[in-house]
Amino acid sequence: GITYLQILSNNIYWSYDGALPTGLTYLYLNGSGLDWTGLDVSGTANISQFYLYNFRQSKMSDAELITLLTSMTNRVGALPNTCTIGDYLNYNNPPQSVIDAVAALKLAKPNITTVTLQS
Repeated sequence: GITYLQILSNNIYWSYDGALPTGLTYLYLNGSGLDWTGLDVSGTANISQFYLYNFRQSKMSDAELITLLTSMTNRVGALPNTCTIGDYLNYNNPPQSVIDAVAALKLAKPNITTVTLQS
């Protein structure tokens, strides 16, 4: 039944590799003690905030990011205009496969105007 998930602290130690709750309407993860390695954000609720930054201990590979982007693309619920995804290894030079996955996300969710990839 969780709809709002915000973890914003460097003093919270949380490790999880499963899917996030499907009814989320707000997702904000940012903290040096976090380690969410799951890549499933499927669900039906409309998310008004999608911000993942400093949410895992090791940077995502291209394949992991594509899995996350595909999960976002296949999500039934809407996503906000701007989505931020940090902890990505090749954020400054993504390969064509990642660029294509971002394009597919924007095509599936036309309201998304910006997908920001960060370190």
